[in-house]
Amino acid sequence: MSEAKTLFVGRCAPCHGARGEGLIGPDLTDHAWIHGDGGPMGLYSVVKDGVPAKGMPAWGKQLSPVELRKLVAFVGNLTAAHVPGKAPEGVEHR
Repeated sequence: MSEAKTLFVGRCAPCHGARGEGLIGPDLTDHAWIHGDGGPMGLYSVVKDGVPAKGMPAWGKQLSPVELRKLVAFVGNLTAAHVPGKAPEGVEHR
């Protein structure tokens, strides 16, 4: 997961925080999701295709398929960490 963490820090942390706690982007450590249900396929879709209306880049255009899967796995592991950060946004899924 060290490669995935490096990808997260370089690509995602500027908006989602170093621990996924949320900055400009939402907190990734709770069970609430604005786009999708937080499951692996929904998460993959959001990371790959982005959410242009919200400023989320389509990382599938910039990362290799292997890097994309590693990044999605890393983000999926952040769920339920509940680090202090932004209030939950979206719909809660468990």
